[in-house]
Amino acid sequence: MQPVTTHCPSCGHRIAPDARFCPTCGRVVDQQPRPPQQPYPQQPSYPARQPAYGQTYQLGTTTADERNTAMACHLVSFLGYLIPFGDLVATIIIWSSKKDQSAFVREHGAEALNYQISYYIYAIISLILTFVLIGFVMLAALTIFDITVTIIAAIKASNGERYRYPLTIRFVQ
Repeated sequence: MQPVTTHCPSCGHRIAPDARFCPTCGRVVDQQPRPPQQPYPQQPSYPARQPAYGQTYQLGTTTADERNTAMACHLVSFLGYLIPFGDLVATIIIWSSKKDQSAFVREHGAEALNYQISYYIYAIISLILTFVLIGFVMLAALTIFDITVTIIAAIKASNGERYRYPLTIRFVQ
C-alpha cells in the first residue's frame, strides 16, 4: 500500500501525510478535517409549524409555558365570580395572544371560551327560572358543576392532556 500524500493549499507542493508544515512555503498544514461550523450552535426551533385546529398534536411535546398558559385559560374562569364577565375578557386576551404560537393553547383556550359562553347561557336560563323557584336549585348545581369541571380542565391542561367540557356548545373553533 502506498502512503497517502496531500498537497499544500498555498503552493501545491506534495506533502507527507504526517507533515505539519509545507517544506516549500512553510505554511502550517492542518491534516485533520474539521467538522463544518454552525453559525449558532443551538439555533431556536421557532417558528415551529403548528397543526391546524382540530388536528392532533403529539402528547408530551408541549412545553411548560404552553401547559401553564392553557391552565390559565381555564383558571381565569374563577375571575367571573369577582368581576362580571372578567373571565370572558381574560380568556379572550390569553387565547387571542397565544393561539398562533401553540396548537395546545389554541385548543384549550377555545374550549375554555366555549364553556364560559355556554355557562353564561345556562346561568341566564337559571336566572329566568328563579321566578318558578327551580332556578335557585339550577344556579346552585351550575356553580358546583362550574367549579368541578374547571378544576378538572386545569389539571388536564397542566398535565399536557386534552379536555372537553361536558354540556358545552361549540361556538369558537
